[in-house]
Amino acid sequence: MRLEPGPLPARCRQRRPAASENEHMPSGGRPAAIEAPEAPPRSEEMSDRTFDRKIITRAEREARKVFATAKAKKANSDYEKAQKAFHENWERLKPKRLARKAEALKKKAVVQGEER
Repeated sequence: MRLEPGPLPARCRQRRPAASENEHMPSGGRPAAIEAPEAPPRSEEMSDRTFDRKIITRAEREARKVFATAKAKKANSDYEKAQKAFHENWERLKPKRLARKAEALKKKAVVQGEER
């Protein structure tokens, strides 16, 4: 493929050599067309890598769906177990927490009563 030079914008134009200067150039003062370099040959290594992916069968796809839902249910049940344990501990410790709070309020009231 031969590329022919087109017209240049005004900012890119160069001074054209005089006719006597053009005699040594085969194209009469115009630069020769630039040929595109040939692409390197494709190696077998590269083409093999693109098709290494395993094609999944319908049975494998369905099995993955079943296992994915089972895994999600297990994760959900683990979360529910943790939430249940947390709330049981919260309820078990609630009376102790309220007793500590009441005692702290009594001490605060006593200290404030002494200051007056």
